[in-house]
Amino acid sequence: MTTHCSDLLVDWGRGWAASRGTSEPMPVSDGAWRIEVGLPGHRRRDLLPAWPAERVQAWAEGIAAPGVWIKALVAPAELHLPAVWERHATEYLMSAPLVDESPPALAAGYSAELTQRGDVLACQLLAADGQLAARAQVGLAGRHAIFDQVVTEPAHRRLGLGRYAMVRLAEAARARGADTGLLVATEDGRALYTALGWRVESLMAAASIGEP
Repeated sequence: MTTHCSDLLVDWGRGWAASRGTSEPMPVSDGAWRIEVGLPGHRRRDLLPAWPAERVQAWAEGIAAPGVWIKALVAPAELHLPAVWERHATEYLMSAPLVDESPPALAAGYSAELTQRGDVLACQLLAADGQLAARAQVGLAGRHAIFDQVVTEPAHRRLGLGRYAMVRLAEAARARGADTGLLVATEDGRALYTALGWRVESLMAAASIGEP
């Protein structure tokens, strides 16, 4: 893990914050950043760079407030946290070049809507009955397009809707100056995105302190 990955993490945080409508990440100390999320159970999110596991642990030991989350560029297996922290499944910081690619044919009966709000691009796919079938959005952060909330409803899966939305968003992001996509994937998502040409930049450990 490198300074390169730590820089990617900051831009991912900027795009994620834009996508979720939170305040922008603010530097805290020595490469760590903080996002004030302000939601029940998710009051704030600390983004920790490629520090040694022991330093991430020391950071976590200094926090006791409920509703705090951390995302750290450290292998989860190396991380030992105080009992108050709930560890989440391993995540993966991934990237891909935004290539000039025509969207695939949209499945019959579906329609797409692309919108922009500030630095956020959103794509919604509707079924013939008008119900939301799939959606995805991108938060723009300089040359990076951060893909977020890529969701296909169960009844509409295996029709290529998610891929269609991502290609449309990549096309729109390229038109606005972005050249690289970023996202944070789960284990299942990692396999899917790898097949689509994304690469893993770093493992990511995620944990939170529950809030009653």
